[in-house]
Amino acid sequence: MACQVDEFGFTCFENMAYKSELYSESILTSFQRFRQNSEFCDVELICKDTVVKAHRVVLAAACVYFKALFNAGLEECQKGSVSLPTIQPEVLQLIVEFIYTGKVNITSSTVQHLISAADMLQLGELAMGCAEYLKMHLHPSNALGIFRFAEAHNCIELANAALDYAQAHWVDVAKGEELLETPSSLFIRLLSSDKLGIESETEVLQSALRWLEHEPETRKKHCIEVLRRVRLRLVGPHAFEDALNGVRDPYIMGILDAFRTVLHITICGRVYVLHYHKKEINLLWWNHAVVNPAAASKGRAELVQHHTLTEHRCEEPPSPRMRARHMLLVVGGVRDIPDENRVELATALKFDMHKRVWEQIASMNSPRYSLGVATTGGLLYAVGGNNGYGVLASGEVYNPSVSRMYYVTEKVNRLTSGIEVTAAM
Repeated sequence: MACQVDEFGFTCFENMAYKSELYSESILTSFQRFRQNSEFCDVELICKDTVVKAHRVVLAAACVYFKALFNAGLEECQKGSVSLPTIQPEVLQLIVEFIYTGKVNITSSTVQHLISAADMLQLGELAMGCAEYLKMHLHPSNALGIFRFAEAHNCIELANAALDYAQAHWVDVAKGEELLETPSSLFIRLLSSDKLGIESETEVLQSALRWLEHEPETRKKHCIEVLRRVRLRLVGPHAFEDALNGVRDPYIMGILDAFRTVLHITICGRVYVLHYHKKEINLLWWNHAVVNPAAASKGRAELVQHHTLTEHRCEEPPSPRMRARHMLLVVGGVRDIPDENRVELATALKFDMHKRVWEQIASMNSPRYSLGVATTGGLLYAVGGNNGYGVLASGEVYNPSVSRMYYVTEKVNRLTSGIEVTAAM
């Protein structure tokens, strides 16, 4: 491009767009300094005896709530004051600080008040920060409370995280005090989940009885609905008997005893429905009978006459919950048959302890015997071993979600052979 010289002797080039990286931050800093020094402030935020001075334009720019409030032309706004009685004084200071700086110090004593105020004022960024804080501090003792709090304030991501945490740590959650105060709808929803982190269904039964017996008089009406969510056919007879013996309330004991009777009586291998309290309630699973809850409530279990039952189609027995579906894994080894060549194996087999069936999974990339096998984080690791030519210093990992074996990126520090050949997951 030919350059021209203007009347001042400068060479003309193309235009350049310039943006100051610090400009926005410096403006915010100036506004904050003005506020701290009470300069140019035109509105007062009042909460009890606390008065916080601020600038309308800053509040409106950062917060939809204040923008709508100032545009509404309310009398108190015209006078230069806004009353916020539902926000704690110390929280109001923190919110105004966040509006001016984008920063806030979140603590365990302020986080719930902050997220409530952020929800009311529609400060989404602040609510997200509080949600991240609560997610970092999830614990079996608070997961259910955080879930209920998050749902009440429409924090969907936090609610999902808290619910997932509560399910994954169910054994510890079920021992806590929050479980006892859980509403029936949420409790039944949890018991219906396939994601409860349990070793056996007995742990679900124990949590159900603990919840029912905390307030037996008010929770009797939920007894059948709650126990239906427990996969009782997966509870061993001795565990069932121990649970029954531990029940103190006669009504709950009668209902549980009725379920036990159902689980031990067969009528033509069919499913039946009982009309109870004018509500159709399916008390049975495949291959079992129905008992009379009216008799059960008096401490005895009796069969309902056949003509009072409505037949439904057969259903499959319940499967264990995901975390309770134990698998036995057999990896590698040697096929050594007389009069045939010895063959080192790369195959891997999975035995479903519930279905009692074997299934072949993805083979290893290298044949191995006398290898080390372990499971962690839902992955299967096969390490070391011998491939028939020598001891190996490599390892492989099996990911069931994609059904493939991959080499471990890091090599084993030393040659390994002669460890275990089976693992459970």
